[in-house]
Amino acid sequence: MKQYTFYRITLISLPEYTYIGYTTNFNNRKYKHKMNLKDETKINHPLYKTINDNGGWDNVSMNILEYGEYENLKDVYIRERELIDLHKSLMNGHLPSKIDINYSDNPKEYKQKWHQEFKETKPEKYKENMKKQNETRKEYKAEWHQQNRERISAKGKEKVICDICNKEYCRSSLWHHKQTHKNK
Repeated sequence: MKQYTFYRITLISLPEYTYIGYTTNFNNRKYKHKMNLKDETKINHPLYKTINDNGGWDNVSMNILEYGEYENLKDVYIRERELIDLHKSLMNGHLPSKIDINYSDNPKEYKQKWHQEFKETKPEKYKENMKKQNETRKEYKAEWHQQNRERISAKGKEKVICDICNKEYCRSSLWHHKQTHKNK
């Protein structure tokens, strides 16, 4: 049995616009949704297009609806569909009703196989998509570092005690210091 979290994304200014999803890691999924808003390969997805057209991530509320333990993805899809119908979700572009048996038996293997086939049959498009995703990731990281420069600097200047020699060092110097102790 595996633990799943079902969640709802709602536009604050348009509460009738909701999206229902599931994940095994809520914080990671929230981060991915936020990143997908800037990913050129995904910005035309109905969910991300609607969010971007209506104020971006600042206009979004992402809340946990429920937790549940399920043996297989088929049961997860069934529960997701029930929640979509219950909450009258308008932004779910794909409704989980017809389930590919091969996918629900072993999703990791199925995704790896699909990914490999896509890579082999459309190598140029694959490379282009990977390049766009990497650029988006780099831009986001650079933007984050720019916005958090002072906080990062303050954390690096923080004084910490080395657990090897019990001397005090700046946090930013501690890793290098520990590497020198390993080589002695």
